[in-house]
Amino acid sequence: MAVLAQGRADEVLERGSLETLYGLPMETALAPSGARLFAPRAPSR
Repeated sequence: MAVLAQGRADEVLERGSLETLYGLPMETALAPSGARLFAPRAPSR
């Protein structure tokens, strides 16, 4: 099993950390439940 990220969830699940991990710009959103959602940013046209 490969370790992709290591550390506390509140440190790893930040946009900057995820952008570094995946090498992609990320977008974030806050769900009505309060959960933070992350997804790769769509390329500009």
